Amino acid sequence: MDIVNMSPGREKDCQIALKIMGWDEASFDCENQQWNGYPNKNPRRWIVPVPEYSTDISAAFEVVEKIRKDLNGWIGLQLFSDIPFAPPGTWLACFGGGRQNTAFATTAPDAICKAALKLMGVKVGEEMEG
Repeated sequence: MDIVNMSPGREKDCQIALKIMGWDEASFDCENQQWNGYPNKNPRRWIVPVPEYSTDISAAFEVVEKIRKDLNGWIGLQLFSDIPFAPPGTWLACFGGGRQNTAFATTAPDAICKAALKLMGVKVGEEMEG
Protein backbone atom coordinates (compact mmCIF):
# COMPACT_ATOMS: atom_id res chain seq x y z
CA MET A 1 0.00 0.00 0.00
CA ASP A 2 1.20 3.53 -0.84
CA ILE A 3 2.44 4.97 2.48
CA VAL A 4 2.11 8.67 1.68
CA ASN A 5 -1.44 8.38 0.33
CA MET A 6 -2.80 5.79 2.76
CA SER A 7 -5.69 6.95 4.94
CA PRO A 8 -4.91 8.32 8.38
CA GLY A 9 -4.97 5.61 11.01
CA ARG A 10 -2.94 3.09 12.93
CA GLU A 11 -1.12 1.47 9.99
CA LYS A 12 0.08 4.89 8.82
CA ASP A 13 1.09 5.75 12.40
CA CYS A 14 3.31 2.65 12.47
CA GLN A 15 4.97 3.64 9.20
CA ILE A 16 5.65 7.12 10.59
CA ALA A 17 7.13 5.55 13.73
CA LEU A 18 9.42 3.42 11.56
CA LYS A 19 10.38 5.86 8.80
CA ILE A 20 10.47 9.19 10.65
CA MET A 21 10.62 8.64 14.38
CA GLY A 22 13.31 5.95 14.20
CA TRP A 23 11.46 3.08 15.85
CA ASP A 24 12.97 -0.40 15.53
CA GLU A 25 9.57 -2.06 15.22
CA ALA A 26 5.92 -0.98 15.11
CA SER A 27 2.87 -3.07 14.26
CA PHE A 28 -0.35 -4.56 15.60
CA ASP A 29 0.38 -6.58 18.73
CA CYS A 30 -2.03 -9.53 18.58
CA GLU A 31 -1.24 -10.60 22.13
CA ASN A 32 -2.15 -7.22 23.63
CA GLN A 33 -4.67 -6.27 20.91
CA GLN A 34 -3.15 -2.84 20.29
CA TRP A 35 -0.64 -1.02 18.07
CA ASN A 36 2.73 -1.28 19.81
CA GLY A 37 6.39 -1.09 19.03
CA TYR A 38 9.93 -0.53 20.18
CA PRO A 39 11.26 3.03 19.99
CA ASN A 40 14.87 3.43 18.92
CA LYS A 41 17.42 3.31 21.74
CA ASN A 42 15.06 1.37 23.97
CA PRO A 43 17.67 -0.85 25.70
CA ARG A 44 15.19 -2.86 27.74
CA ARG A 45 12.98 -3.45 24.69
CA TRP A 46 9.88 -2.23 26.49
CA ILE A 47 6.77 -2.33 24.36
CA VAL A 48 5.34 1.15 23.87
CA PRO A 49 2.00 2.13 22.29
CA VAL A 50 2.46 3.83 18.92
CA PRO A 51 1.23 7.45 19.11
CA GLU A 52 -1.63 8.47 16.83
CA TYR A 53 0.57 10.66 14.63
CA SER A 54 -1.82 10.89 11.67
CA THR A 55 -4.97 11.75 13.66
CA ASP A 56 -3.84 13.62 16.80
CA ILE A 57 -2.37 17.12 16.40
CA SER A 58 -0.14 16.87 19.50
CA ALA A 59 1.35 13.60 18.22
CA ALA A 60 1.78 15.15 14.76
CA PHE A 61 3.80 17.96 16.31
CA GLU A 62 6.10 15.31 17.83
CA VAL A 63 6.90 14.49 14.19
CA VAL A 64 7.59 18.19 13.48
CA GLU A 65 9.92 18.43 16.50
CA LYS A 66 11.76 15.24 15.51
CA ILE A 67 12.38 16.61 12.03
CA ARG A 68 13.55 19.96 13.42
CA LYS A 69 15.95 18.13 15.75
CA ASP A 70 17.27 15.83 13.00
CA LEU A 71 17.83 18.78 10.66
CA ASN A 72 19.32 21.03 13.37
CA GLY A 73 16.39 23.43 13.30
CA TRP A 74 16.97 24.36 9.65
CA ILE A 75 13.46 23.50 8.52
CA GLY A 76 10.18 25.28 8.98
CA LEU A 77 6.60 24.07 8.72
CA GLN A 78 3.91 26.06 6.99
CA LEU A 79 0.37 24.89 7.74
CA PHE A 80 -2.66 26.37 6.01
CA SER A 81 -6.39 25.67 6.01
CA ASP A 82 -9.18 26.81 3.69
CA ILE A 83 -6.91 27.20 0.69
CA PRO A 84 -8.64 29.03 -2.18
CA PHE A 85 -7.63 26.47 -4.85
CA ALA A 86 -8.54 23.37 -2.82
CA PRO A 87 -11.84 21.87 -1.63
CA PRO A 88 -13.25 23.36 1.62
CA GLY A 89 -11.74 21.83 4.73
CA THR A 90 -8.43 20.99 3.06
CA TRP A 91 -5.17 21.48 4.96
CA LEU A 92 -1.80 22.07 3.34
CA ALA A 93 1.48 21.31 5.09
CA CYS A 94 4.85 22.24 3.64
CA PHE A 95 8.31 21.66 5.10
CA GLY A 96 10.96 24.05 3.88
CA GLY A 97 8.97 25.63 1.07
CA GLY A 98 9.65 22.94 -1.54
CA ARG A 99 6.80 21.57 -3.63
CA GLN A 100 8.21 18.07 -3.19
CA ASN A 101 7.68 18.42 0.59
CA THR A 102 4.08 19.67 0.33
CA ALA A 103 0.98 17.65 1.10
CA PHE A 104 -2.77 18.15 1.20
CA ALA A 105 -5.19 16.33 3.51
CA THR A 106 -8.57 16.75 5.20
CA THR A 107 -6.95 17.11 8.63
CA ALA A 108 -3.88 19.01 9.85
CA PRO A 109 -2.22 15.94 11.46
CA ASP A 110 -2.49 13.92 8.25
CA ALA A 111 -1.18 16.80 6.14
CA ILE A 112 1.82 17.15 8.49
CA CYS A 113 2.52 13.40 8.34
CA LYS A 114 2.26 13.25 4.54
CA ALA A 115 4.62 16.21 4.12
CA ALA A 116 7.03 14.73 6.68
CA LEU A 117 7.11 11.38 4.88
CA LYS A 118 7.92 13.17 1.62
CA LEU A 119 10.61 15.29 3.30
CA MET A 120 12.27 12.19 4.73
CA GLY A 121 12.49 10.58 1.31
CA VAL A 122 9.44 8.32 1.23
CA LYS A 123 8.25 8.34 -2.37
CA VAL A 124 4.61 8.51 -3.37
CA GLY A 125 3.79 4.93 -4.31
CA GLU A 126 6.40 3.40 -1.95
CA GLU A 127 5.05 0.30 -0.28
CA MET A 128 4.85 0.01 3.49
CA GLU A 129 7.12 -2.16 5.60
CA GLY A 130 6.07 -5.20 7.52
